[in-house]
Amino acid sequence: MLIDSFSLDCIEKLRSRASNLPPAYSIYMLVDGAFREGIHKIFPDEEKRILFDLLPSCSTKTRDVSPFLIGFNPLDKRIGVLLGRCSGWPMVSAIETTESLSVLSIRLAAWCIVEADSSRFNFRFADTRRIPAIFRVLTSKQKASFLGPAANWSFIRRDGEWEIIVIREQSYQPHPPISDPCLEISQFNALIEDSRADEILAVMAYRGEKPGRASGRIWGSIVAALKISVRANLTDVDTVEWAIWYANNHHDEVEAKLPIMLQEWVNMHCIIERDGECASEPLSG
Repeated sequence: MLIDSFSLDCIEKLRSRASNLPPAYSIYMLVDGAFREGIHKIFPDEEKRILFDLLPSCSTKTRDVSPFLIGFNPLDKRIGVLLGRCSGWPMVSAIETTESLSVLSIRLAAWCIVEADSSRFNFRFADTRRIPAIFRVLTSKQKASFLGPAANWSFIRRDGEWEIIVIREQSYQPHPPISDPCLEISQFNALIEDSRADEILAVMAYRGEKPGRASGRIWGSIVAALKISVRANLTDVDTVEWAIWYANNHHDEVEAKLPIMLQEWVNMHCIIERDGECASEPLSG
């Protein structure tokens, strides 16, 4: 699992929101199939929209890992089955909008692949770990095309609880979707930087390291370690090792001692260059 298990009342909170929707609004669930291959098969084709179906050369294999949309029905027991299978994975969002399922799927499908610096890449907006950064880096115009008339976008965050992002007032007029979204290189770099902590978590998982704390808290420790690592002028490799060491040894009561811990780590794990001098530098103030 990549995030904490979903809270036991996550479906009840969604039902409560559905019962208080303004007229003309519906809730659609966006699910990232990359984490649970073929999970869309819980629902028949007429009830869902698979976003990769709207892209060129979609195969059965790519279809099974595609993000997909379904309408939220508070009485549908399959929603509980879906959430149970998704628990612990960053793959569930809920969008409140006036658009139909088909129109919303067309809007979002256009953003599955975006261009940046003359290259095209998978935007991965259905991965809930990326949502906060995506909302930070997109311009107002890009958000208008990406989100349309949606009022709220909520997602199950790293601690297994819902987080609601209020997009705009419900009097907002829809902005037409764009066919070929393009990001500035600065936006692309910001999104890459946002994923660094998750890449380190992946290294820890590959090594079989289990710090014994909730995934969300481990991620927070790594983020804190990365922020301060620039003060020691560490190499990329050393930065990863420092962040993993801190995540394995971090406790809340020593958070304020992080700079001291970094200096201790630098002293203990000093990398010796060929000329015999330490490659790492003392911490700057």
